[in-house]
Amino acid sequence: MMKKTIHYLCLTSALLTSAEAAQAILNHTSADDVFIRESAPDSLQAERNIFGGQGAGAQFVTLMRFSLSELTTATSGSPVIIDAVSLDLGPSMSYSGISSSFTADLHTYTNFNASNATWNDPDGSGFADTQAGGSVATLLSQENFNNAMVEGSFNFSSSSAFVHYLQTAYDNGDSHIYLRLSNQSDTSTNGFLRTDHGSVTDTGNASLQVSYTAVPEPHTSALLGLAGLSLILRRKTR
Repeated sequence: MMKKTIHYLCLTSALLTSAEAAQAILNHTSADDVFIRESAPDSLQAERNIFGGQGAGAQFVTLMRFSLSELTTATSGSPVIIDAVSLDLGPSMSYSGISSSFTADLHTYTNFNASNATWNDPDGSGFADTQAGGSVATLLSQENFNNAMVEGSFNFSSSSAFVHYLQTAYDNGDSHIYLRLSNQSDTSTNGFLRTDHGSVTDTGNASLQVSYTAVPEPHTSALLGLAGLSLILRRKTR
């Protein structure tokens, strides 16, 4: 009887391992970056990452769009549980400005149209927004960056809000997500992160690092249930 019990335990364990953790990297292309500067209302430029403060309340804001196609391809569109997600700003990002540090905010952003956007109309709808910076929504992550950090070390870490946002987008079948990078917390600080114009290439500069766990298919769940039930019945009939 001991051998049979071990057999069923091994079967259950093998089925459980079908829900393995994995990672996907979501890159964006240069066309998905838009830099908007408050002190120049109509300044809009692709192929550039720059965000932070220029002092006296002026801001640099970057809007990023990420396609979820790489994630859906990696998961074959199957149900998954997002375990963690972080934003890696890439190897060419560097610190600029006078201040030695600044606090950066990563927010969700809605209804962004890069071809029409300006600072006074950052969603490109043709109507002025009541809040400078546009449709800023949930704060996903907040980090402090300083001038002692080296290129390639700038990241927004995972958070429950960040995970929930991506999970909801994936479950809804959304094709893209939109992120807004700024120093919303302190607009008087003269410190910002940037890449030089043209340094962002179609291979992608920033990327989302997504850790997820595949949810077992219904037939796998049924097998798990049968294996467990069989184990219980075997124990009762000893």
